[in-house]
Amino acid sequence: MTEQHAKKGRLAGAAAGAAVLAAAAAEGFVYWEGTVFDARFADFAKRLSEEGARAGLTIAAEETDRSFAGRGLSLSVASPGGKLRWTGRAEFGFGSKAVLRFDPDKEMAEALRAEGIEGLGDELTVTADATGREIRYDWKLKPFGLKGEDGLRCSVGAVTLKGGADFASAALHWDGMRCEAEGEELSIASADADYRAKNEGETFALDLRSSEMVYRSSETSAEMTELTFAASGGPAKQTAEKADRSKADKTAPAEKQPKIFDFGYGLTVTSLKLDGETVLDKGSLQLRLLNVEEELAAGVAAASAAGEGFSALARLEDAFMNRGLVLELDEALLARNGGRAELTGRLARTAQRLGAFALSVDPKAAEGLPDIETELNLYRDEGLLRETDGRLTSHIEIREDGVFANGKPL
Repeated sequence: MTEQHAKKGRLAGAAAGAAVLAAAAAEGFVYWEGTVFDARFADFAKRLSEEGARAGLTIAAEETDRSFAGRGLSLSVASPGGKLRWTGRAEFGFGSKAVLRFDPDKEMAEALRAEGIEGLGDELTVTADATGREIRYDWKLKPFGLKGEDGLRCSVGAVTLKGGADFASAALHWDGMRCEAEGEELSIASADADYRAKNEGETFALDLRSSEMVYRSSETSAEMTELTFAASGGPAKQTAEKADRSKADKTAPAEKQPKIFDFGYGLTVTSLKLDGETVLDKGSLQLRLLNVEEELAAGVAAASAAGEGFSALARLEDAFMNRGLVLELDEALLARNGGRAELTGRLARTAQRLGAFALSVDPKAAEGLPDIETELNLYRDEGLLRETDGRLTSHIEIREDGVFANGKPL
């Protein structure tokens, strides 16, 4: 054998050896991924079962079969109203991918048909990198139909939801819907939502957008070009400053302070028409709640979720009167016919008053609305509104002995 042939033989042997080692490493890696998946899935199933029990649900997540590079999966959610089930499979190999699809049993399929739901189906895909740290969720709800009384028929568009680990970020898109029933029609072109969070949700931002909503009947019609809603929240500025000072001064004694948060909310409506007439070019509400204690936020959220509106309002009233809650109204705006009506101010209890607001109205905004024009003229004649550079203005004070506009009691 020549030296050249020997060299080629050594290279071929080295390549074959490397391939065997790579295959062995891949095999070990897949086995490792499967072992990690089993441990995490068992923990996930346990937590899901416990959380379901607290909500009055029986939730079971199970591995239905195992192979070297994959697992069969089943997820069921049972309640007094019935049982929902998803089935699918997880596969491994330098990362993992699990896919679950809605899989109703015969009883649930019949129940869905009885409710007028046709074609309901979804798919959830969860992917993870080889380390298991970079996790992504992708949920897709297929378009489906809905039938109801009085000839109601709806076509509901597809929904997609994408998110990262622990849903610290998520994006949702909905293809909208269209419903018809005996002389009535409702349609929504589309909707989108984006959510971002940090520090386990202590700081968050949520944005919702819905476009082209139309309602028509034999008697009336309403159209809106766009509706947006935004919410955000995080530790109050003063709380963050105290935390920074505490970190800088390591000799300072630790003080357990209640967590205080600030929240912001915004709502806008663009181009609202009633029976073909533009009644609003733009409406906007922007406000902030400041100095919200963690206990208050949790209590109000729980009461609201339970439908206990009066309880939630009572908690807010107590916090405003006794615990320093502040409402900042940055903007309440109605724009129409080239004119604007604006209200700004704040609710904050002091020794002198409970709140103060500034109102400014361009009379053009009320043109063509005779009832509102009459009210504005009446308030002007009574001094509750004053003419200032072609606008009607008022300084509104809220005190414990009443509400006053330009110094006159309301």
